[in-house]
Amino acid sequence: MGASLTEIAQQLKGNTKKIQLIYAFNGTGKTRLSREFKLLFAPKVGGGCRV
Repeated sequence: MGASLTEIAQQLKGNTKKIQLIYAFNGTGKTRLSREFKLLFAPKVGGGCRV
């Protein structure tokens, strides 16, 4: 089975390239991946709440 969205987001964050193109058919999870990336790496606002 494939990697989870969290694992993929972590791999993207660890990559040294400046630009990464994610291209896939509709309904394959691009938006869900971008949301997971945001949850993992967005700055946290006071009180531990995520933006």
